[in-house]
Amino acid sequence: MSSPRRFLLVFLLPILALLPLGAVNVLFLDHSGELMAGRDVAAFQQEEPALYGSALHDAVYQYKLALLAERTPEVVVIGSSRVLGMNQSMFLVPFANLGRTVNYPAEAEKLAADLISTHKPGLVLFGLDPWWLNPRWTHAPDFRAHEKPGGTLSPAAIFAPMRWLADGRIDGALYGERLLDADPVLRDGVALLGLQAIIDGRGYRPDGSLFRGALVYGGRGADVAFADTLSRIAGDQAQFRFGDAIDQTRVEELRKTIAMLQDAGIAVVTYMPPVAPTVWAAMDVQPDRFAYLAAAREVFATLGAPHLDAWDNATLAFDDCEFFDGFHHGETIDLRLLLALSEAGLLDTDSQVLVPDLETRLGAAAGTALENTDYAPAGQVPLDFLGQGCGDPG
Repeated sequence: MSSPRRFLLVFLLPILALLPLGAVNVLFLDHSGELMAGRDVAAFQQEEPALYGSALHDAVYQYKLALLAERTPEVVVIGSSRVLGMNQSMFLVPFANLGRTVNYPAEAEKLAADLISTHKPGLVLFGLDPWWLNPRWTHAPDFRAHEKPGGTLSPAAIFAPMRWLADGRIDGALYGERLLDADPVLRDGVALLGLQAIIDGRGYRPDGSLFRGALVYGGRGADVAFADTLSRIAGDQAQFRFGDAIDQTRVEELRKTIAMLQDAGIAVVTYMPPVAPTVWAAMDVQPDRFAYLAAAREVFATLGAPHLDAWDNATLAFDDCEFFDGFHHGETIDLRLLLALSEAGLLDTDSQVLVPDLETRLGAAAGTALENTDYAPAGQVPLDFLGQGCGDPG
């Protein structure tokens, strides 16, 4: 046998042997909802209750734009993952949560242009993160991730189920069940699309808000006693990089974003989502390391839109138990935010947009992070996932 033929056989035989296994894995992924493009997920969710959480794809931008087109909302919230708790149950009018579409100011400009060309809501609530203005907070140099549609396959994705079986993330029963059943997994009448939703009960609701089932009911990923967040603060890491000034170019990008939306006839209200009191205290004792923070808070109020600063608990009177982790506030605080915006007259629209029972719901849920339990698994009790003796949202 010639050397070229021997090389081809040695190279190709393992691939040919794996092809049947790869085909089976593709079937498993397809039946689990992992191969649905974001636009198809968004359309499906408007037809029936469904949570979408992919273990393979993080193509949030196109998915959220598709939700915007499908829902044609009157109110949207935009920002980072820190705005993901706000949800339709808080609004009388159609609402969409476009959280995780803005992670730095230049991305806000891009979203504003895409939003205007897709659907113009009457009101945009814009959550602003102070570290966006810290020059040491780095971000993507371009928008290539925006073009990912979700549901695509790569060689790594095709063989990911074998890795998940090996590390125990999925078991043989689930693998076999999904091979044989092409219909979505149903839990209490809710379709679970994607393996993160199936395994963890974590995913996006039909309005784009995030249901954190794995955390609230399983404790997975918990920031117990805010240890992870506090380590970031101590270690000059991620969102909590030290900084002594703000980047004026980024300020202007935010100002331009707001002006673009307003020029399109969209009302804009900005707010600064909070961090947990324990986290704020850890930053407050290091004013030199976080010197940019005071400047960011000041400039956010000058961007040309009505603004609410809820960074610390002086405005909204929340406590640590109303957080999912050190810097992602819970849905109860979203109730507080909306009530504060309304009482300050900042939600000045042509019609009432908030449901009338927010204050009653706040009274019932105070001291907890999860408020909207519509997608909660029946019979499961929320955990004290922060390890701080926090209550049960019922």
